[in-house]
Amino acid sequence: MKHVGKVLIIAGSLSLCGIIFLGLGTSMLYKERRSSINQNDTEYEEKQYSTPVSGITEIQTDIAFDHIYFEPGEGDQIEITYRDRRNDSRYQITENNGTLRIYQKPLTGFHLFNIPDLSRIWEEQETVSMTIKVPEAYAGSYDLEVSSGTISLEELEIKEKLAVYATSGTIKLDDLTCEKDVEVEVTSGNITIEGIEVQDDLTCRFTSGHSSVKDVTVGGDWKIGVSSGSIDITTAAVDGTLECDFTSGKIISRDVSASEVITTVSSGTISFDDLTVEKGIELSATSGTIRVSLADAEDNYRINSDVTSGRCNLPENFGNGEKYIDVEVTSGNVDFTFGQ
Repeated sequence: MKHVGKVLIIAGSLSLCGIIFLGLGTSMLYKERRSSINQNDTEYEEKQYSTPVSGITEIQTDIAFDHIYFEPGEGDQIEITYRDRRNDSRYQITENNGTLRIYQKPLTGFHLFNIPDLSRIWEEQETVSMTIKVPEAYAGSYDLEVSSGTISLEELEIKEKLAVYATSGTIKLDDLTCEKDVEVEVTSGNITIEGIEVQDDLTCRFTSGHSSVKDVTVGGDWKIGVSSGSIDITTAAVDGTLECDFTSGKIISRDVSASEVITTVSSGTISFDDLTVEKGIELSATSGTIRVSLADAEDNYRINSDVTSGRCNLPENFGNGEKYIDVEVTSGNVDFTFGQ
């Protein structure tokens, strides 16, 4: 046992020394990088790339930590403007089989570790890394990914599928019209959606991120999946089913309408204020909390509730209305209020 203790002490000491040397080396590398940038401010310049929309069926991005802004363009050209190194470009833009792909070079190697190129952080320039102007004539799809940067789409008419993914970054969708499906996924980042119209299905998934959604219209179904994140919804109209699956997350909604609402909660919290449903509501809670304020009267519903050891203010069986409320609770709390 004494030998084991000594081995652990030696291993710990070596690990600590390694961390210290890695930190010193990284610091020296960053200082050298910053010094070279300060000595040569002309290392960076504005670059441009353009291509006709007629040959493009999909736009892809794979960006580590920069900011990408999609805006409306004119004519029949997709125009890309970005700041980059003069002689050693960080970005690559390619076209292959109708796919316009925009991505960053791999991370800089440093011994056994990879470290990001932080030169952009030290630039005393505007932080907008890339602006992509997409004309109305573009009829293709979007497949966009960012690690810890920002992807923003504003005032676009999207005719095919829109898919946006972020690890710890930020996604902003503002004033969009989407004729097909929209899929948005964040691991530990943030999503802001405002003023969008989705003619097909909308899917939003969060692990531990936060989302703010306002003024949304969905022609199909809207699926929301949250592990430990949160979503705040204000004013949404869903022609199909609003389906919410929560582990330990939180949803707060106001002024939402849907054909049906299906909600599953493990230990999260869901609050529907001024909810309007055409057909009914199905709720299942393990140890979560659900609060629902319906816009119409209780007499419009036929109610079935099954509560094991939780609390629910609904009767077990009630009414014969055209709409339904089905509730199953293990040890959670469910509270309903009704309008007139």
